[in-house]
Amino acid sequence: MDYLLGSNSQLLRTWKAWHVEVTVNKKLLTTGHSAVVYGITASGRMAVIYPSDFTPAQIIHDAPLLAKM
Repeated sequence: MDYLLGSNSQLLRTWKAWHVEVTVNKKLLTTGHSAVVYGITASGRMAVIYPSDFTPAQIIHDAPLLAKM
């Protein structure tokens, strides 16, 4: 499993760019989780958004393509 690590200001900038909802509670940052999954290319560009009812076959199909981009 991969985690996003950084200072609060770095994390807040990243989460804002990706439209991730953040709650600050006693200096602890917590994130909400969206119902969608993003397909990100190897170069870091968002290429596809999978809805909450995606199938594993969709990601299996797209993963090699995203790795080449």
